[in-house]
Amino acid sequence: MHSSARKLLFFTLLFLVGTPEILAAPPASASRIPDPMRPPFFTVASRRKTSVPYRLTSILIAPDRRIATINGQRLEPGDHLGDAIVLRIEPSRVILRLGTGGILILALYPALLRSSSRSPR
Repeated sequence: MHSSARKLLFFTLLFLVGTPEILAAPPASASRIPDPMRPPFFTVASRRKTSVPYRLTSILIAPDRRIATINGQRLEPGDHLGDAIVLRIEPSRVILRLGTGGILILALYPALLRSSSRSPR
């Protein structure tokens, strides 16, 4: 037998002998390894039980009108959205009066508004 054929046979046997350990069930911790390519805001739908009743996606402010898009609907101050009324539309937020009498403020960029005011270096 030639040396290249012996090497091939050796590595094939080594692979087949080592295969049972490789094919065995992965350790329990392997299922908890996060996916590095998954965006940080991604959540699995089955795990997310709560729903957001109002989702602000855009604001348009012009000299003659103010329009906000909430839950896919274009609304102006005074418009109704379910049991809520749009009170004010500002450059980065919308203020709603809920049917229960409470006030709800929807921020267009909540993550940016919560960050510190320090400028990056």
